Amino acid sequence: LLAAEGVPVEVRFAGSGGTEGAVRALAARLGVDDRVRFLGRLDEPDLLDLWAWADVNATLTLVEGYGRVTLEAMAVGCPTLCGPGAMQGELVGHGRRGRQVVDPSAVTVAAELRGFRALGPEGWSDLAAACRAYARERTIEAFGAEVEDLLSRLAPHP
Repeated sequence: LLAAEGVPVEVRFAGSGGTEGAVRALAARLGVDDRVRFLGRLDEPDLLDLWAWADVNATLTLVEGYGRVTLEAMAVGCPTLCGPGAMQGELVGHGRRGRQVVDPSAVTVAAELRGFRALGPEGWSDLAAACRAYARERTIEAFGAEVEDLLSRLAPHP
């Protein structure tokens, strides 16, 4: 839909899984396989390069657990367009750090991506800063500090 409007679109898939063959076939059938790249499993430096390249991380699963991929993208300022899961909505801050769709159809996703494009430079900068700040608070080190603080408050004092 966006490409038909003249918007340059390129989709890159990192990782692999049981649906890769079906997604490749769908891209070919739709005639968009020249704009879809399958990168396979990436090491950390290549993954960081991918997030730096991307305008938006689209994680449109219907059910998602913690959302590590979303936090990885956010750590470098890449906002996420996510599916309807409750945890996903929390991660994107119900609009403050990304967007969430209840129905991840092509029409809905295209509309949300248009919304991202309409932000302008200041809006993008604010969104990227909010993503980075949120991700910084949710590192394994930050979690460890929270657990240590909690345990120190629960420990009996002599």
